[in-house]
Amino acid sequence: QVVRVGTQTHKQPPKPPTKAEMDAAIKKKPATKTPAEIAAEKAAQRERNLTPRPAPQTGTHL
Repeated sequence: QVVRVGTQTHKQPPKPPTKAEMDAAIKKKPATKTPAEIAAEKAAQRERNLTPRPAPQTGTHL
């Protein structure tokens, strides 16, 4: 079995963004957050990172 990686010639590349989309992306500013909101986000992120992940199930020949 051969798995080919790299550019796929049969797919069209995505079109570049329009001028309006570029301007909208530049003008969009992130909302300012209070220190309490920042601390709450950090605590939630830390909680997500500390939750144990299930071990990968290796050794199967599917």
